[in-house]
Amino acid sequence: MPMLTCTQTRSLIPTRIMPKVWAEPETGSRWCDCGKHCQLTKPVVREFARDLYGLHLPERIAHEDVILICMNVWHYARICPFFTMSVADAAVYVNGSIEDDYPVNVALAIVKAFSNKWNGCPVENCRGDWTADNITNGDTADSEGR
Repeated sequence: MPMLTCTQTRSLIPTRIMPKVWAEPETGSRWCDCGKHCQLTKPVVREFARDLYGLHLPERIAHEDVILICMNVWHYARICPFFTMSVADAAVYVNGSIEDDYPVNVALAIVKAFSNKWNGCPVENCRGDWTADNITNGDTADSEGR
């Protein structure tokens, strides 16, 4: 049996086809409340990412930073576990799994997928116990250790 070359074996590796989140309808709450029905386009999400990183985005964006970008898009200073679970669901939808970090285009698509479906926390009196500092420090347990 002949040996396969590197370029031949690459074609045998299954690839995930990313959903077309930029064309999907926004079925959740509106992310912008200015009254103009603003669309959350890729350039808009990229600008929100630049608020976190500056002008030049890194090649890969950490999952925690994807959460921070989502917080920025939604103008949230505090979030709850449902928010982070919804971001995780969006990561699985877009990427197939939750990773430590993602290529920029995948990370931006995760933000869009999250925003397309986010309807707010289902808990009526949600306290939003987590802030950006909790997320970046990895401290997301509540007072009962959950």
